[in-house]
Amino acid sequence: SIQGTSPAQGPFTCNEYKDVFLLRYDGDVSDLQYGEDEVQAVALRPWSQVLSALETQVGPDGEQLDGEFIPRPRHYLDLLFPAIEAKFT
Repeated sequence: SIQGTSPAQGPFTCNEYKDVFLLRYDGDVSDLQYGEDEVQAVALRPWSQVLSALETQVGPDGEQLDGEFIPRPRHYLDLLFPAIEAKFT
């Protein structure tokens, strides 16, 4: 997360992700290493947990709501997560 401020929003925490990487890894998570200059932060979560968090950010009329992640439209979730489930479960 990055802390910032803007004239329109005031103080904010940016949890934006632009890339989704799917990883099957049988080793110990603590053994994974990331380049300091290349990666600011990494969160390893089950895809179903990410889906649940994003679903809470879609309102009853499809409006995008604030939450843990950058809000994504319903059609984004409806396309991405079934593909993940089909490929990785």
